[in-house]
Amino acid sequence: MKKSLFCLILSSLILGSFYSCASLQEDKLVETESGFAVASESASFEDAFREFDSVILKGSVVSMKEMDRYCSDAEKRISSHTEPALIARMQAYEGLVMLLEKKTKKAQELYASAKALQSGDEEVLLLNARLQSSVEDSLKVINEYLTFDSDNPVFLLERGILQYKNKKYSDAVASFDSAFLIFEQGNKTSYRERYGTLRDNAWKLFSSGAEEVAVSDPAAYLSCQRLVAMTLENSSLLEDFGLDVKATPSVLVKKLEGAGFFSAVGDSDSDSFSSREMTSSSELTRTQCARFLWNVYIRESGNTKMRNAYSSRYSRLKNPSSPIEDLLLSSIDFDACLGVVEKEIMHLADGRLFEGDKPVSELEFLEYLKNCEKALK
Repeated sequence: MKKSLFCLILSSLILGSFYSCASLQEDKLVETESGFAVASESASFEDAFREFDSVILKGSVVSMKEMDRYCSDAEKRISSHTEPALIARMQAYEGLVMLLEKKTKKAQELYASAKALQSGDEEVLLLNARLQSSVEDSLKVINEYLTFDSDNPVFLLERGILQYKNKKYSDAVASFDSAFLIFEQGNKTSYRERYGTLRDNAWKLFSSGAEEVAVSDPAAYLSCQRLVAMTLENSSLLEDFGLDVKATPSVLVKKLEGAGFFSAVGDSDSDSFSSREMTSSSELTRTQCARFLWNVYIRESGNTKMRNAYSSRYSRLKNPSSPIEDLLLSSIDFDACLGVVEKEIMHLADGRLFEGDKPVSELEFLEYLKNCEKALK
């Protein structure tokens, strides 16, 4: 009882209101008596919010019209019910989606209203945590919730998300795994399906020894300037090239462009179209990353004969064809794409396709960098 009261007093400081033992017991009682009804009535809204949230966390875009429609539907549901617990839950979901839309003031208003109705609802508490001014403050609030509700999967999942954002990848993996396990015990498998990619990204970052890795946003797609910055910050691949690491990103890109690092094997002029196209891109593709990494590999290994060895070999066959289904032998990047696969710097999707037009995230490029260093040892 002393621990419970202590936790509640601490949490009241974070939430800006004092919870008595009686109020918490009342909140828990409401959850016990009507929790199933509230969960059932709000299930479709929970599902849609989690879909929006997970998509945005993975770096993709959700239609604003779709989120506006969600909020409109939530308002209709709220106006058609009188049960305080359900109204609070629906206001919390609407507020959480408002935050995804960057409508913080409206989200704050919805939180205040929901808190007055059902201060102990887990989604109301989640909204409060997300309204904090920083990741660190949100994490403090979530950790406080977990001191008196340690097996709550909503809070465990949120802790994993916040730890991921805070680059505490090993802690994030543990939080995600705990949350998924508890969700699945309640037959909620969609949480792993939606947030599993984030958990796997955290594991990859942790496994690469990258707790403090220089990745601005693991889910973000890669620009040419970020490609160069990440190469310098996370590897030793360009150390012998004499680059001034204090130079601006545009200057570094220009110097590497002049040296042909962004030119395709079949288009080797440093002022080539392939190079200009790559340096101006805000979302580099797998083919463009392969081109850069193959040029780096050839220069670092000193084996310049390998540069176009694959196209020369395959073009001499009686019936010339590419060993990769979606890579043409005539492609100016044939050697780069096949080379990085042969050297296990990059891998084929399902062992068959290169998927050269697919954009590359910062996390994926980090993995390619590590593989390139291994290939050169």
